[in-house]
Amino acid sequence: MLARGPAAAVAGLLFVLGPAGGLPATAAARALGSPAVPSPGISSSLSAVACSSASNCWAVGSYEAQTAQLNEALHWNGSSWTKAGTPDHGTAGGDQSGLSAVACTSASNCWAVGSYDSGAGQLNQALHWNGSGWFRIATPDPGLAESGLRALNGVSCVSRADCWAVGVHISDRGISRNAVLQWNGASWSAVSAPDPGENTAGNTRELSGVSCVSASDCWAVGSYVSKAGTERSEVIRWNGTRWLRAAMRGNGALSGVACRAAANCWAVQGQTSDTGAVQWNGASWSAVATPGDAQLSGVACAAAASCMAVGNYASPVGQLNDVLRWNGATWSAVTVSDPGGTGAGAHNRLAAVTCTSARNCWAVGSYWDMSAGAHRNVILGWNGHAWSS
Repeated sequence: MLARGPAAAVAGLLFVLGPAGGLPATAAARALGSPAVPSPGISSSLSAVACSSASNCWAVGSYEAQTAQLNEALHWNGSSWTKAGTPDHGTAGGDQSGLSAVACTSASNCWAVGSYDSGAGQLNQALHWNGSGWFRIATPDPGLAESGLRALNGVSCVSRADCWAVGVHISDRGISRNAVLQWNGASWSAVSAPDPGENTAGNTRELSGVSCVSASDCWAVGSYVSKAGTERSEVIRWNGTRWLRAAMRGNGALSGVACRAAANCWAVQGQTSDTGAVQWNGASWSAVATPGDAQLSGVACAAAASCMAVGNYASPVGQLNDVLRWNGATWSAVTVSDPGGTGAGAHNRLAAVTCTSARNCWAVGSYWDMSAGAHRNVILGWNGHAWSS
């Protein structure tokens, strides 16, 4: 799968073929709840999901073909998930394309972003859905031409003529910097953004997600390396004119953000923590307790008192899915299936979540299929009472 999230893009485009531990065979894994969704290619993994309505959703990621890693997009029409055609930046041996995030404002307007490498280093990519097909749209590639690293990890849109994409690029001395691109309805352009931390060789900043509530109010989250060498949480805000750094206390990378209103946002931690969520109340960000010491990768809110966060946690024998639910007062764990099993060496991964209402959410990711030696797509649905495939 394509690297995604804080500091992950630095690893480059790499389809990870998973752990060596034993897992159930494909048939057994399906009996455990693996969804009947396409898993194209030799190996496939989903990284993001977005819906414009309960009957129109897109899940994106990448899959491994015989000679190359290709973009992947699955569409939900209200009754089933099907694979849609997507352009790629190359299908020759060693070429790699992958999508890390997706956002939709309507059934005929969606953006999916990520990165690709067809021999000239890792570059940004953006695909646009116009209601009939996905098309490549040119994006700038800030940073040093010879650096070999650019990646877009998050995207958010408030209209057809107003979108933001965030990620990372490398500048001089191997320093990773925040990357922010804006869509104005005609083209993507690079926009200046704060770069907290020290400008010393090898230091990193990276934005993992972005969420907008209006044309003059967006939040982007990620991480940076402090002067002491510690990875710190990073939050920046768009005020309609420029991006400004916001106060945020906490170590570790923020992996996703979701805003319902100007005074109501959630971000989640990408590493084990008993305060894995932080909340914006209109005045400040504050840490909120979460159960289970999960590594959270995505968050979505249908209402102020109805949010879902997804990720994983380590059991004594393997990696299991984790879903937390916010009821307006506390986060609590929700039962969720593990299509890759729960035995020794189990490897399950939920990467992202979206909700159109308190009774309709989708979570996507992958699990490791030992019998095939490959990842398989996972899509789980929430009906207001339970998660199921």
